[in-house]
Amino acid sequence: MVVYPEPWFWLSSFGYEIGSEQDDFQMVEDLIGHINSNYSIDLNDICIGGLSNGGSFTYNLVCEYNSTTSTRPYRFKAFAVVAGAMLASDLNVDSCNIAQEVPLIAIHGTADPAAFYEGNSFYYNGQDTFWYYNAHTEDVVEFWARTINGCDANPSVTPLPDLVTEPQEPSTVELIEYDCDNCSNTQLYKINNGWHTWPTSDAVNDNLYGGHNQDIIASQLIAEFFECTSTVVSTTDVHLDPNSVSVYPNPVEDELSIQVNGDLKRVEIYSPTGKKVRSNGAPDSTISLGHLPSGIYFLSVETAAGTIMKKIIKN
Repeated sequence: MVVYPEPWFWLSSFGYEIGSEQDDFQMVEDLIGHINSNYSIDLNDICIGGLSNGGSFTYNLVCEYNSTTSTRPYRFKAFAVVAGAMLASDLNVDSCNIAQEVPLIAIHGTADPAAFYEGNSFYYNGQDTFWYYNAHTEDVVEFWARTINGCDANPSVTPLPDLVTEPQEPSTVELIEYDCDNCSNTQLYKINNGWHTWPTSDAVNDNLYGGHNQDIIASQLIAEFFECTSTVVSTTDVHLDPNSVSVYPNPVEDELSIQVNGDLKRVEIYSPTGKKVRSNGAPDSTISLGHLPSGIYFLSVETAAGTIMKKIIKN
């Protein structure tokens, strides 16, 4: 289930309400409660995400709801931020003290004119005037990776295929990924020359915020990331260890090897749009991907213990 609240502006993205009785944190709590009362959702598997001001609010929501001292009735399993900033003053355990890992996927353009990739200062002139200092995007992701999620200090950096090279789409993408448990749970898609937009396969140009990167599809990446951090469907009702299945090399140009603990039953490959491009009910441990166009794909590997998804990059 996906829910899209549409406020005009999240005041709590600033860290607190400015001259207003609007309580964004309570609104989200009430919304989750309303959804649960009508649909009986799994309260241990709630993911959240936001764009721009909504992305900044998402950082604050996770710090608020998942805090060790939180009295909120809900916690977030994972979250996504697209073109959203986090206050530099919040990059510490006093402001964001979380007891357990919360996987993060962030997507941000280096030429973003609204939420600067390298951080910036700005003021809000409401009832009073306040100055704010946004942190560098990579500092935010590193804080989340090392301090919150306990990841390796040195991330891998993987250039992704530049699928669209028209003059109106000059951006390229790098995946900065920290070595964490649970599906590499801290990722940053750095869009070089990317603006304040939501990456999509459509050739959309915004007069204010520029063209969309078309090399990745943010919605698909976020959905796959959330699925990876959720409980894996298993025939034995046991959480399948992500390390029980390995694929290499990744990125891959042609031959992809699959190594599993146990019997390999089925392999399926999906495009970023969710289209199945290959299915094999009696798979070999090595498959050829040479016929596929460059891009990101999702590999579904079924073993005797269950099924797990892996992201692969085809050069």
